[in-house]
Amino acid sequence: MKVFYENRRDKELYFRKAHTLAFGAHMHESVEIVCLLEGTAHAFANGKDYMLGAGDFFVVFPNNIHYYDSCVDNKAIVMIVPMGILYEFRNILTTKTPVSSVVRMVDLRAVDLIRTAMEYDGKFRDEAVRGMILAAFSMILEKMSFSDKSKFTETTIEAILEFCQAHYKEEISLETVSNNLGISKSYISHIFANKIHMGFCDYVNSIRLNMALKLIEQSSRSITDIASETGFGTIRTFNRAFKKKFGMSPRQYRIMNLKI
Repeated sequence: MKVFYENRRDKELYFRKAHTLAFGAHMHESVEIVCLLEGTAHAFANGKDYMLGAGDFFVVFPNNIHYYDSCVDNKAIVMIVPMGILYEFRNILTTKTPVSSVVRMVDLRAVDLIRTAMEYDGKFRDEAVRGMILAAFSMILEKMSFSDKSKFTETTIEAILEFCQAHYKEEISLETVSNNLGISKSYISHIFANKIHMGFCDYVNSIRLNMALKLIEQSSRSITDIASETGFGTIRTFNRAFKKKFGMSPRQYRIMNLKI
C-alpha cells in the first residue's frame, strides 16, 4: 500500500486491488479514483459524506481531504493518478470542485479500461496506459458537475496532518500539536470537527492502524512488534482497535492477505 496520510509528492501512477477500502483521512496532490466493484462503503471528501454502492466511482481532486470507513464486503480498484498524466484536464482539476464526489451510472467501458490499464502498467509503453486512463477519466467527468473552487486555504490543515503523520508513534495530544505548531487547541478541534469530520484521537488511531495494515501486508514481523512500532501501548488495545475498524483481528487479516 503506497497511499499514506502525508501529502503525496511523488509522480508515480499507482493501482491497488482493495479487499477492504477502509482508510483514514489523508490528502495528496494526485487524483484518486475508486471503483467499488462489490459491497458498500462510507466515504468522505470536500467536507461531505457519501455512501458508495457497487458500480459507483468515487473521485477526489488534488489536495482534498478524504477517507473511507464502514466498509462492508468490499472489492474495489483504487487508482492514484498524478496530475502529469491528466494534464489535459488541469484547468478543471485546479480551479473546480465536484458538486458530488460520487459518480454513478458511468459507462461500463470505463471499468474495463481501468482494469486493462492496471494489467498493462509496467509491461507496455507508458503512452498506452495513459491513453486508457484518459479515456476512462473522460467518461467519468461526463457524469460530473462542478462549482468554483473555494478560496479556503488548506495550509493549516496540511501542517496539522503532517505533524500527526510524523509523530503518530509517540504519545500525541491536541496540546502537543498546539504547542508545536502555535495553533490553538480549540481551532485544531474545530478543523477536525468541521473539515475532517472525526475526532483528533480517532484520526491519530487511523494513522496507526493503516500503518499497521501496511506492515502486516508487506512484512513478516510479529503482530506484537507491529503494535509497538505503530504507537499502540498494548497488544490488547491494538487488537481491539484493529478489529473495530477492519472487522477482523490482525492475524485474520494477515491470513486473508496471503491468500490474495
